[in-house]
Amino acid sequence: MTNEWERALSEVLPELVATARNERLEELEVGDERHTIRLRLAEPQADASAVPEPADAEGADPPVARTAHVGIFHRRPEDGADPVAEPGDALEEGSTVGFVDVLGVFHEIAVPFDGTVEAFLVPDGQPVEYGQAIARLTPAD
Repeated sequence: MTNEWERALSEVLPELVATARNERLEELEVGDERHTIRLRLAEPQADASAVPEPADAEGADPPVARTAHVGIFHRRPEDGADPVAEPGDALEEGSTVGFVDVLGVFHEIAVPFDGTVEAFLVPDGQPVEYGQAIARLTPAD
């Protein structure tokens, strides 16, 4: 892969997905003579297996770890390995709570503050999108 294509996948693609979602586009295609990226976004359907993200009493966003990539969520760095975090684990800011596989490259999902993992909001092996909440956290005191 060229450096420009790698940059497009890691930096530009998440922005395109966010823009397409915000503008409620049905399809978006970008590319050049060598590469093409085509996105088709459908209305999201509720996943009965996902844990909802409740707002707190004042309506503030819930404390969560979010992905900065579009790809497949994994709790393990590789097949056969133990998950990097479990519900109930206390993690320090910047600790890894999971990974997003983007075309075979695993990107870490870091917790944004010291806290305890309450629950995973996405099942292992499921597709995730830019900015999606992956794990609900309880902030440390």
